Amino acid sequence: MRTTIKDVAKMAGVSISTVSRVINYSEYGVDAALKERVWEAVRATNYRPNQNAKSIVTNKTNTVAVLSPDVGHPFYHDIIIGMNEVALKDKYSVLLYNTNGDTDNEQAALDLIFSRSVDGIIFIGYFEEKLKGLMERLPEVPIVVFDELMQIQNVGQIYVNDAEAFYEMTQYVIECGHTKIGCIMGPAQYAIVKNRLAGYKRALSESGISFDERLIVQGRLTEESAEGPAQYLIQECGVSAVLCFNDLMAYGVYKKCMEIGKRIPEDISVAGFDGLGFSEYLNPPLTTCCQPGTEMGARAMSLLLDKIKGAQTKEEKICLKCQLKKRASVKRIAI
Repeated sequence: MRTTIKDVAKMAGVSISTVSRVINYSEYGVDAALKERVWEAVRATNYRPNQNAKSIVTNKTNTVAVLSPDVGHPFYHDIIIGMNEVALKDKYSVLLYNTNGDTDNEQAALDLIFSRSVDGIIFIGYFEEKLKGLMERLPEVPIVVFDELMQIQNVGQIYVNDAEAFYEMTQYVIECGHTKIGCIMGPAQYAIVKNRLAGYKRALSESGISFDERLIVQGRLTEESAEGPAQYLIQECGVSAVLCFNDLMAYGVYKKCMEIGKRIPEDISVAGFDGLGFSEYLNPPLTTCCQPGTEMGARAMSLLLDKIKGAQTKEEKICLKCQLKKRASVKRIAI
């Protein structure tokens, strides 16, 4: 038989309202000894509050939803860890939906979200046009997204200084003596792709290197999608360095270099973006721009919970900085 709040109150020798105030952390006026007695009774009876009943009273479910097109992506994994840590501390549950970027999956996820009446939603890995379409279906619910949005207002935004970070990485490769530098970018509809490409172009321009569109090729963010572009850039364009939109695509470049007999960094220099943990253990270790994934997740969840509670937020747009990790995958050549 399920333990009730009456059982806890009886064991602790207090009123039901006192138990409610303690377990909901609204214990103003309850002295420390009485508070401890209530918690001892909670532990002894193995009492678990009825969240459904609580939500009827508070009009809150203490549940947030997270939508991602690929929860298996290592960088998204770090983000989710950061979000979950903050949610647990604030006694919120996280519903995680993996949509694979499929419209039907997204529709099904939103239907479930509506049926469960979540208090807020976080979107990871969606480009702006798709977000606009999804958000047209959403009621007045607090939202946080991972991107810098120009066309959508009144949502929290978490992102990194993509243009500046990619500029710094490109500049470093140029300083190492490379002038013919290829880029394997992600799908063009993502704002972060445009921002990183802008950083690349700026570094070339400031160094007096002409921009060559043939050296910019597109992948699909996966290892496999970078293999063909890598072969094209190396064998047909004769680049000495390849910059990748993310670390996973850099792994694909490593694989293709092994297949065609090119050594890293002796023959080809390679750099990535994200700062995945495994990148440090490649042979050679991968030069990469490290994004603070866990911090981004934590800041995103904190921002969402503030919006849910109606708290005054200092900033709706939070930009965090990347850190360039210079490793052995980029060779310094004679200028």
